[in-house]
Amino acid sequence: MPSNMTLNALLLGTFTIALLHALIPSHWLSFVLVGRSRRWPVRQTLRVAAMAGSGHVLTTVALGCLVASAGQELHQRVPGVLQHGVTSFLLIALGAYFAWPALRGRSCGHRHCGHAHGEVGDAGATGGDLQRASSNLPIVATLVLSMTLSPCLELLSVYLAASVFSWSALLAISGIMAATTLSVMLLLVYLTFQGLQHVPLAWLDRNEGLIVGVVLIALGALLFVI
Repeated sequence: MPSNMTLNALLLGTFTIALLHALIPSHWLSFVLVGRSRRWPVRQTLRVAAMAGSGHVLTTVALGCLVASAGQELHQRVPGVLQHGVTSFLLIALGAYFAWPALRGRSCGHRHCGHAHGEVGDAGATGGDLQRASSNLPIVATLVLSMTLSPCLELLSVYLAASVFSWSALLAISGIMAATTLSVMLLLVYLTFQGLQHVPLAWLDRNEGLIVGVVLIALGALLFVI
């Protein structure tokens, strides 16, 4: 019969793994870089990060419950190469989207600055907002999809170990994982975004698209090898 001490150890392990996993730069830095490049306000950037984080959490919980139900055999069949492969590919593709126009002399950031659309309150403001929203959809979808298709596979062993407990224990593990992951992600996005707001570097504005692209590609490559 599993003991309460074992369950407490699993809950502590869940918190620790979720915390370390949420600190991975691809879980927060990519949202900050894309949000700043697209001139998103911090609230919009946090909304996108929250949507992506929610998809990430739901996928992890679903897969974890499957592992807990099916047992050791299913866990051993999960190919390790899939752990970060999908997210790495999507981050690299998104980085190429930002870097390629910049390399051709057309910075992504400056194309969307809105200098030619007038100030807020002009007659063309509504049309400009709709156009910007439409152009943001593929980017938001890519960010959300990259997180949703990359569950925290490190936690599968915790779900597997918790399969000897009741479903209430699995619910507690899922709740701790979700709360830790989302809170850390959003906190890091907010703090980093606010910090970058106070870095008025002219060279960053001129080369923003290229910098964002290179960093996203590096994040994708790093995520694949760690």
